[in-house]
Amino acid sequence: MANRQGKTGVGEALSDLLRNSEIRNGEFVRYFGNATEIVIPDTVSTVATNAFRNNQTLTRIALGKHVSVIGPGAFRGCTRLRSVSFSASLRVIGDDAFRDCSELTTVILPRSTTAIGNGAFRGCTALSTLVLPSVLETVGAYAFAHCAALRTVTLPAQLKTLHRGTFFKCTSLQSVMMPNGLQAVGRYAFGGCSALELGGLPESVNYLGNGAFSECHSLKSFRLPTGVRFVGDYTFACCTALEQVELSPTLIYIGINAFCGCYGLTEIRLPETVERIGPAAFLNCKKLKRFTVPCSVKELGKRAFAYCTALEEVTMEAELTALESECFLYCLSLKTIDLPDTVTYIGERAFMRCAVLSAIRLPQGLERIEEQAFFGCSALQQLSLPQTVSMLEKAAFADCKALACVILPNNRFRAERSVFAGADALRLAVLPDRFNRFYQRTNRLGFSSQVEQITHAAWIRFAEQNGSANAAE
Repeated sequence: MANRQGKTGVGEALSDLLRNSEIRNGEFVRYFGNATEIVIPDTVSTVATNAFRNNQTLTRIALGKHVSVIGPGAFRGCTRLRSVSFSASLRVIGDDAFRDCSELTTVILPRSTTAIGNGAFRGCTALSTLVLPSVLETVGAYAFAHCAALRTVTLPAQLKTLHRGTFFKCTSLQSVMMPNGLQAVGRYAFGGCSALELGGLPESVNYLGNGAFSECHSLKSFRLPTGVRFVGDYTFACCTALEQVELSPTLIYIGINAFCGCYGLTEIRLPETVERIGPAAFLNCKKLKRFTVPCSVKELGKRAFAYCTALEEVTMEAELTALESECFLYCLSLKTIDLPDTVTYIGERAFMRCAVLSAIRLPQGLERIEEQAFFGCSALQQLSLPQTVSMLEKAAFADCKALACVILPNNRFRAERSVFAGADALRLAVLPDRFNRFYQRTNRLGFSSQVEQITHAAWIRFAEQNGSANAAE
């Protein structure tokens, strides 16, 4: 009797499903009912696009044994869906198929599944168990983004590429097992995975996209495979616990904000292959103490080391032609730096507020110093500008409180107003021999009335008389 009742119940459920569904040629097109549990008939091979989209009553669904394709958005927005039984024939899960199914806790895909579409499980915030089949070849962009409860993932052996944002903002994700054949980690693939403790990538990886590990606050050390030649923009940005990084020996480019906000980074060694360091690459690395710019570097971007407040020592081996704006802005611990003679240009606020910078050797080929380049370098005591300097922009050395002696080029040059404004300790300025009205307008340079102004010829005579010829050079 009980068996008969059971069969009757199944029959009624199937009858209700057929009354409230549109099924054509093996395709489940649309469901219009309000049942909480549904079993898809074995006659169905495809669940069509948006078939159950935004259904707010469905809690459990079992797919018939012949369902091989789940179409785009098929179960998107089914916010009460907790359980899905996948068929053994399933091959493809379409884009956004289970997106925003916020109560779905477990996904165990059959061994037949080869492709998961873009955003397929995006926003499944309760998803904590994920089992991927070994034959899986494609995982789409943002497939598991915002799966905030997901803790561990084992990626299948056949997977070659992690596309953009695959695990973006999976804030509980701690461990990821990656296959040895993986070749590419796309943009923001693990961006915002704040609990991730991954120490490196398989040696097979040769591409790392922009922001791939940005805001991974639990990363402490990381090793890049030897085939990675580019660290893209924002790749490790705001990895606040990152202390050690082993870079690839073939690396040629470090992108914009690549290590920005890596507060724990104390030292990083660049290989002799690096050619470009992008703008703000090491911005706000507050514990970075030492850095060597290798001879291979051809370009050092704007704000590259800005706000590296613990940076004490910079070894400049590269033959750069320009030091871009705000390159060492607010490097409060930087004491000395020698710039290569190839530098012809120092950008705006390049050394602004380097408060303990007491000595700097300016390049012999230097032509231009931009606005506020050394503003607030309050420990700088002496300054000798190369003969090649042709332009000093506004407030270039303003507020250099300890500056006592300035030797200007013995050539004609242009200067904007207030170049030395606020240099209250300045007592001696050596001016060009061809002294004219332009230079006599001391208010233009910002000299106070206490500054003694003499020409180069007078300075040399004074130095010779006192046996200090070298001081005049």
